[in-house]
Amino acid sequence: MSAPTPAPTPALAVPASVAAFFDGSRSGDPDVWAAPFAPDAEYHDPVGSPVLAGRAAIREQFAAVLPLFSRFDGIRPDRVHGTGDEVAVTWRGSGETPDGRPVAWEGVNVFTLGADGLIAHCRAYFDLASVLAQLAPEVAE
Repeated sequence: MSAPTPAPTPALAVPASVAAFFDGSRSGDPDVWAAPFAPDAEYHDPVGSPVLAGRAAIREQFAAVLPLFSRFDGIRPDRVHGTGDEVAVTWRGSGETPDGRPVAWEGVNVFTLGADGLIAHCRAYFDLASVLAQLAPEVAE
């Protein structure tokens, strides 16, 4: 006799601020992308990089990233897992370099929400070196 198959886990409702983060990434507007963060939020983008402290610093990071692409499609959530004020989301990002090459990457963000529902803390896990390599201009041989 085989073990019973576990029941599927019901889909977790995505908190509004987390949904706004992903929607904002596709807006092309750093103000919209940063809006779901609390004014004093901390963002590790990615973990291992200097911490971005405060919504203004987070907004500036987004404003610096967008011009690296001729087309930035943003990041799209795949799976959402969470409990209480903690939410982990796997995601995929894509865009195009100024010379027309595709850029694709994926990762996981772990969000901590404040009592007001805004993002208080976020840790992003992805391979930054891979993204930067894809964005580097091609060298003619």
